[in-house]
Amino acid sequence: MNIPEGNSMLIMILHDELTFNSNNGHHQVWQSSEQMFLQPKSKGRGIMISNVLYFYGRVKVPEQTTCEEIVLAGHDLMHHEATEYFEYGKNNEGYWTGEYLVNHITKVVILIF
Repeated sequence: MNIPEGNSMLIMILHDELTFNSNNGHHQVWQSSEQMFLQPKSKGRGIMISNVLYFYGRVKVPEQTTCEEIVLAGHDLMHHEATEYFEYGKNNEGYWTGEYLVNHITKVVILIF
């Protein structure tokens, strides 16, 4: 792609996230009429999946890139994709904050480009 001198390419990326909780399911059970169903008091522990997308799909290191090329470029071998799995709740990693997002973008996503 030819970009005129003095200009730069703008690549739009999107942040997408979804969450799952241990008590997300429907609260329907098969049981006898003599039994009581105990409802969970909270949503329970959860996991959040944070991903970064752009025009071609998920942001990730191209498949043809070798491990040696990844290391020479200064990338972390553990981050072939810009997907982050985050366990949240009372006894886990806390909650996803703007600080986590900025850290993820600067330390993982930008390096993949």
